[in-house]
Amino acid sequence: MLGPVIDTLIVCTCTALVILISGVWQSGESNGVTLTANAFSDLFPHGGGIILAVLVSLLSLSTVFTFWYYGSKCLGFLIGAKYQHHYIWWYLVLVVLGAVASLKLVVSLIDSMYALMAIPTMTSALLLAPKVNQAARRYLKSSQAPQ
Repeated sequence: MLGPVIDTLIVCTCTALVILISGVWQSGESNGVTLTANAFSDLFPHGGGIILAVLVSLLSLSTVFTFWYYGSKCLGFLIGAKYQHHYIWWYLVLVVLGAVASLKLVVSLIDSMYALMAIPTMTSALLLAPKVNQAARRYLKSSQAPQ
């Protein structure tokens, strides 16, 4: 649960501050990663590129390992824990394919998979809504009774 907090509040805020303090955003010549690289190079002329490369490497590796762990545990839940170790081989193949494929294809595939996850989520929410409402009514009725 700390991942989004660390990523959004700390990493993104620090990146934005580096970009704002350096003033490279005013040139309008670059955006995204190039803007960040230019900001680090301007503020840290003798090691900005190395600092940025180390930080990006650490953050990307932690993301790869975390997603492997999440996927492995989810597969273990779906088909049994004794088979979840097979996930690592599929994951490694997908990491290599993602590294050599075009960025547009990878981002489109990831966006599509996130969109497809909405189907079982919404279906289960609609199917379970009556049971949740019934349990909520039962709970509220029991909590309002005099004790």
